[in-house]
Amino acid sequence: MKFRLSLSYVATTVIMTMFFSSLVQANQETLSQLNQIDAEQQQRQNQQQQAKNAQLFAPPDVRLDTSQSDLVLPPQEQPCYPIQQISLVDYSADNSHQSSQFQWALKQAIQNLNLTLPHCLGGQGLGILMKQIQNKIIAKGYVTTRVVAQEQNLGSGNLVLTVIPGKVGKTIVADRSSVPRFTRLQSWNGFTFTQGDLLNVRDIEQSLENLKRVPTVEANIEIIPNENLGESDLKISYQQSLPFRFHLSLDDAGSRSTGKYQASGTFSFDNIFSANDLFYTSFTHSLKTHEDDKGKRASKNLTFYYSIPFGYWTLSAQQNYSRYHQEVFGAFANSYMYAGESNSSN
Repeated sequence: MKFRLSLSYVATTVIMTMFFSSLVQANQETLSQLNQIDAEQQQRQNQQQQAKNAQLFAPPDVRLDTSQSDLVLPPQEQPCYPIQQISLVDYSADNSHQSSQFQWALKQAIQNLNLTLPHCLGGQGLGILMKQIQNKIIAKGYVTTRVVAQEQNLGSGNLVLTVIPGKVGKTIVADRSSVPRFTRLQSWNGFTFTQGDLLNVRDIEQSLENLKRVPTVEANIEIIPNENLGESDLKISYQQSLPFRFHLSLDDAGSRSTGKYQASGTFSFDNIFSANDLFYTSFTHSLKTHEDDKGKRASKNLTFYYSIPFGYWTLSAQQNYSRYHQEVFGAFANSYMYAGESNSSN
């Protein structure tokens, strides 16, 4: 009798052990599956947020092509002057002949022309040398800087070329908005040039990009020569329409486990502090459809974004909050309500 009871006890123990072992294994598999879903959900939300930022704030293309082709000196030009030395000086009213800050352009031009001194230069060769120096300067963005040859005695063997630096004069703003919106703050944090600076088209491009980064703004910058030698005024044409925007969208970028179809609403406020700045808030929620997995499931996401330029730099901040839940079916017809949430800043 005792022997039969022991066998029954052992059998029951084995069965219970196998049952709980199977249950633990099923739970472990379910947990592994849930962790994978959680990672995929966060990755999907990050990708959707990056796509939204790219869609809302596509950078404007304002770059100008300043590349110039290299030239060739004419062979054995006649008549010509035997040049022993070439100097590059900046223009000054007192003819002080100070060494130019653009010496690098002279060195590059001599190298590209394969020019070795002494060399006999005629009128055509002199013009090509000056144009090559000019091209090197323009290629670096100094589009209003000029290279000239002042009156001199080339019989001495010394060639002196003069650079007239192009500088920024006055900045003129023409605000054509229905309600004037352009402020000093916009020029302070948006412009990368000030009066008296060497005029460089790269600074103008960056300044224009800082203005046009606002989607509701149309802007242009013109270079206008003024009465002072080498100076050019900059005329900014500016116009901003209504700064508020609201956008609704529907896509299938979600997953079947938390809701495949996603509805979004985005509110944007351009130039909120009149500083070429951008702000938007966006809310996304899943829509229940027959394409989703069975059971209860949903996801939602709330985002706040702000950015402001400072010359060649941009400061941005973003806050994201997301939450989702889903019903997961495990072993023995059991179901679990699994939920996750994240709160991130960057």
